[in-house]
Amino acid sequence: MTVLAILVLVALLAALIFSGYALHRFVIRPNRKTLAYRMSKDFDNEKVVRQQLLVDLMCVESDTAAAVNGLGALVLSPRRLWFHHSDSLVTLDIPLTTITECTLVPRHLGKSTGRPLLMVRYTTAAGPDSAAFHLPYPDEWRLALDNLRKPISS
Repeated sequence: MTVLAILVLVALLAALIFSGYALHRFVIRPNRKTLAYRMSKDFDNEKVVRQQLLVDLMCVESDTAAAVNGLGALVLSPRRLWFHHSDSLVTLDIPLTTITECTLVPRHLGKSTGRPLLMVRYTTAAGPDSAAFHLPYPDEWRLALDNLRKPISS
C-alpha cells in the first residue's frame, strides 16, 4: 500500500466518523428530546404500558398524500395507541376500542423493510383504516396490544 492510499483510507474513515457524529448530534438527539417532551405532555397522568422513540410509521391506508409517514414516537396506554410524527404536527391517536386486528406482516401497502411490521387495523368515522409500524420487538407490541384489547372475564 502506498502512502497516498493510506491517507485516502484515513480520510474516508474520518469522514465516516464525522458524518455519524453529525447525524446523532443534529438529527437523532433533537428528535428524541422533542418527542420525549411531547409524550410527557400528552401522557402526564395516564399510565404508559409501552413506549418507543424513533418508530418508523411506514404507511397509513387512508393517507393518500403520505403526510403521516416517517419517524416519531409510539406510545401504548390502557386506552389508546398513539403516534406523533417528529417532523410535523401530525398525531395518530387510535382508541383501543376501535382496533379490530393487530398482526405482524412482512409488508403493508407495498412497503417493506425486510423485517416484520406491526400492522394495526382500526375503524374511524370515515370507515376502516390501517397503519404499519417498523419498530424493535414488534411481537412484544402485538402481544401487549392483544392483552389490553382482551375483555376481562369474570
